[in-house]
Amino acid sequence: MKAPRTIVHIGYPKAGSTFLQEYMATHPELDSSLEAMDALAEPAGSMPLRPAADGRVRLITNEKISESLIAADDGSVWSRNKFVPGTWEDTAKHTRIDPVETARRVRDGYGAERVLIVIREQAAWLHSAYKYYLPNLPAQRRGFADFCATSIGRVYLELGHYDRIIEPYIDVFGAQHVLVLRAEMLRNKPEQFAAEFCQFAGIGYRPIPQGSANVGSSNQAAALRARFPVIDHLPAGVRRMGSTVLSRLSSGRGSMFSDAETAEIRSRYADSNRRVERLLQDVEKAVVSP
Repeated sequence: MKAPRTIVHIGYPKAGSTFLQEYMATHPELDSSLEAMDALAEPAGSMPLRPAADGRVRLITNEKISESLIAADDGSVWSRNKFVPGTWEDTAKHTRIDPVETARRVRDGYGAERVLIVIREQAAWLHSAYKYYLPNLPAQRRGFADFCATSIGRVYLELGHYDRIIEPYIDVFGAQHVLVLRAEMLRNKPEQFAAEFCQFAGIGYRPIPQGSANVGSSNQAAALRARFPVIDHLPAGVRRMGSTVLSRLSSGRGSMFSDAETAEIRSRYADSNRRVERLLQDVEKAVVSP
């Protein structure tokens, strides 16, 4: 395949997206830009884009693409209800999760030719998302079940069915124009991740540096914020100092989820994950076929 002019990176939040965006921004053959997603969600949205500089491959990235939200009428309802438990029924009257329409708008609005999708094991992904959004939850409703009851939580639970995201992009762009990689590979096998991405993008290999980005709070700090919401009102410097101390006292590994919660999450997505594997096999066959 010849090198594409435009690639869209659909990075799930808390799946290495920020770190990967930083890597992409340093590649000399990529013109990487973080584009606003407001227009994409609106019924008459259009995405005016500047041309890629110096003939480089344009790479469009924004985590919001993965949410696949399309505003039916009043888009402000989503912003108002996003972190409020028990609001999804109201939100769903005005905003829908529509990966098929989102894929079409990505193709038509961005002029995209190829799509990179990065996914992460769901229990670890939801754990990171919950920790990240925890400070936005109401003071007395900060458990994982409360997060799942918010509008953003309901969206995340749906999007954890990765097959429902991957398949529409395969249908719209063609299997040979969709690359699905895993955040676990980005962490554990960065050389392989970089090689597969660069080959797909039609650009020279550039290694992924060691490091991380937008890691978020430790499990201990998150647990304290869930139990003592007053922490959110402390000066930012005091919170950072406390987080630093907690990180030094513990490894920060593990999960705030109980074994039962983790098992329930994995059971929820077991069928979806099997379907993802079948989809990826179809993609591989499409790539190797003459």
